[in-house]
Amino acid sequence: YEKAVLGSSSKNEDEISFDEEKNHEPNEFLALLKEDPRQIKDWKTRATVLFEKYGNGNLSWQILAETLFKLHNNPNFDQVNKQSEIDLVTENQMESVAKMFKVLATKQGLDIPNRIFIQILNGNESERWLLMVLTLLFKGNFPKALAMSKRIAKKHNFMKIGHCVELILKEEFPMILAKLKSMSISPAFVSSQWLKQYFLNTLDFMQIINFLLIESLYPKEYAIYTCISIFKHLEQKILLCTGEEELILVLLCDPILNFRFGDCLEYMHNLGHKYDQHLCQ
Repeated sequence: YEKAVLGSSSKNEDEISFDEEKNHEPNEFLALLKEDPRQIKDWKTRATVLFEKYGNGNLSWQILAETLFKLHNNPNFDQVNKQSEIDLVTENQMESVAKMFKVLATKQGLDIPNRIFIQILNGNESERWLLMVLTLLFKGNFPKALAMSKRIAKKHNFMKIGHCVELILKEEFPMILAKLKSMSISPAFVSSQWLKQYFLNTLDFMQIINFLLIESLYPKEYAIYTCISIFKHLEQKILLCTGEEELILVLLCDPILNFRFGDCLEYMHNLGHKYDQHLCQ
């Protein structure tokens, strides 16, 4: 499935890319970003309030990146600003895979050398997807991405997340669950793939950045509610699928168009009110 996701077809022309996003930089948010979150106890709470207030307004890439950085600020980061060299192994074998990763950067209008992607691929497999996202987010600054990845990485219990996703689908979208089961496709597996790969080449990249912020601002259960929201968004496509291969393409290979976290954040909060207590048991 990893190969399928990386090799999926290019996105439709009408899909929103970073270059087409409206830059939205509200003064309230800019003022907050000038403050030091390590010295202000309610900084995260205020960031959450502003994220919800302006989330539908296509906050600029810069604001999203700076907010994420400040939420996970490394006091020693200023010392990490030179390109570190990592021993490269089996470069010939890795180069073709690195080129596939580079396609993702090209879609965002970024020109990042293959050697950066080879460094990412040489890293721990469980961390390489997050490193990929952060390297794109920080426009090829690999040392910054590497430093951030060590602070932002989540240790998800994918088995538990998958179980919770199935439980909520059973209550909220029984027809989706029945469709997946009828074709022997596990919603737990689909959810784990989405989360492990940080939705790369599946969601629009701006929405991937929003996902990182949601994971940073809200409780861990929001990873579950993210998956439920995407299943909800795909409901009609899922129910119209007539074969296993077609359904796998919809869930794991084709870009998920027109999904925006700003449109479903209230729905995710409602899921939290309904299921948080049950999930914590």
